[in-house]
Amino acid sequence: MAEIFHDLPANWQVTKKLLDGAWTQLAGSFESRARHDAFFAYLLTPRSNRWAFASSGRTGTSSALMLLFRLEFGCTNSAGVDDPGDLNRHAEAHRTVQAGVFRSLHQRDDIPSLTDYLDRTLRIATVRHPTTRAWSSFRYLCRSHAERHAQFSRDRIRLCATTGFDWARDPLTRGGFERFMDYIALEVAANGTLQPDNHWRPQWQDIRPAVFRPQILGRVEAPADFVLALVDHLGLAPGDPGPIDELRLNAADQKLADLPDWMSAPSVRDRLRTVYGGDYEAFGYDP
Repeated sequence: MAEIFHDLPANWQVTKKLLDGAWTQLAGSFESRARHDAFFAYLLTPRSNRWAFASSGRTGTSSALMLLFRLEFGCTNSAGVDDPGDLNRHAEAHRTVQAGVFRSLHQRDDIPSLTDYLDRTLRIATVRHPTTRAWSSFRYLCRSHAERHAQFSRDRIRLCATTGFDWARDPLTRGGFERFMDYIALEVAANGTLQPDNHWRPQWQDIRPAVFRPQILGRVEAPADFVLALVDHLGLAPGDPGPIDELRLNAADQKLADLPDWMSAPSVRDRLRTVYGGDYEAFGYDP
């Protein structure tokens, strides 16, 4: 029978010890302790210790977690979850952590250190073209407003305060998108303990290629390649007859050609490069 967690996550003392140990080793690789701790908070692991997944929002993470569930347990996570507090229509993919099926790396109490675990496991991440991801993130934020949803309410209010964004006028418009980019740039530059939301902060901050060193880098634009790489490295779970098909949960199937015409305007492109220049460079995408 496949392994899952049967104990509660590590208490705060154990978590602090793990994070303190990693900070001692890696402080020079991060802009602040807050960003170091945020990085480890988004690394997900199974009880089998076979892999670690760096979860960066709006990069197909729901699909990736469903695939990893299948490869780990040999069945589909069919436990549908309708969570009024979550905009994600496939919340069950992310509830695996609360269920004790997967666990955030920094909440493990059965490992000697965070860096030791990463050195010994398969490191997996997903990425997306920064331009299409930025538009997807903006649409997601605008959807939260249209539904008057509590998710992202902090950022919707802060966006108003910092850029004059008008929620009656600016959703899904060029002016609104430019203000959104200005807001993210401000949040990133502030380097405060209030981190930019994982759904739109630069992907390199969640993946940290020099620290995490992903061995499998799945691209939203090539889901079949990602599935093949995972199956090749992890194999099918016992009793799983296969095959495993690609998943595209929550996908709008948008390509660069489908974006608004104004996305190529100089003022928009300048903002995208300011916010996501590190992503274009780190993951081999053309601006």
